[in-house]
Amino acid sequence: MLSGLAVVVFALGLAAGSLGGARMREQLEQAHGRCVVYTYFEDQGMGDGPAVDVWREVWSKAGWDPKVLTQNDAAKHPRYNEMVDRFMTYPTSNPAGYELACYLRYLAMAEAGGGFMT
Repeated sequence: MLSGLAVVVFALGLAAGSLGGARMREQLEQAHGRCVVYTYFEDQGMGDGPAVDVWREVWSKAGWDPKVLTQNDAAKHPRYNEMVDRFMTYPTSNPAGYELACYLRYLAMAEAGGGFMT
């Protein structure tokens, strides 16, 4: 049902700059008492777009405030260009766009201030 999406839940404590904890608290307050849960999605032509909608609906019904991060969020990270250049040198058997997205999700999470990602 959620093919192509990473469904591993973990807490990511990395943040861009020293305001990560403050950003996370601010996000929780803005969510009106609902904890924020993130996922990262870039359409790689595998037909997973509808699965993201299901992900959002399921987490919302479970009482969370679901947010979908994208490459636009990762691009706000101060080391984005440096990291993209580095990631593109890594060997892979996957399509380059998919492989890049696997790394960029962590930059997007750091820029968001950390939190729970599925």
